[in-house]
Amino acid sequence: MWLKIYEKEEQEFPEFYRCVITKKSALSIARKLSKYFEIPEPRLRWVSGGGGEYFNNYCIKLPRTEMCTLGLLLHEFSHHYNWVKYHERGHRQMFWNCLHRVYRIAKEKNFLALGENK
Repeated sequence: MWLKIYEKEEQEFPEFYRCVITKKSALSIARKLSKYFEIPEPRLRWVSGGGGEYFNNYCIKLPRTEMCTLGLLLHEFSHHYNWVKYHERGHRQMFWNCLHRVYRIAKEKNFLALGENK
């Protein structure tokens, strides 16, 4: 199911949703973001089919295909950050605050250079 939030996010950060990343890059980015925000590193799992998903046991599920974009990783990492720091789930205002912080750091650290445009 495609929620309005995903559409809004893709419109706000289109370059991140055009940037396809490898497993190695995803692990590196998650590690760097965790270190920056001083939170435990999430476990990344790659699965067939579907999009991304965050589980409150610090696990991020990502697709194995070329659908794994930097934007998707940053979205799911924002859920992780939101859960670890504030114990909140979903797409409420605190999530949006976390999301914008994560994207700001991704821009500052030039994570776009770690992927390929699709």
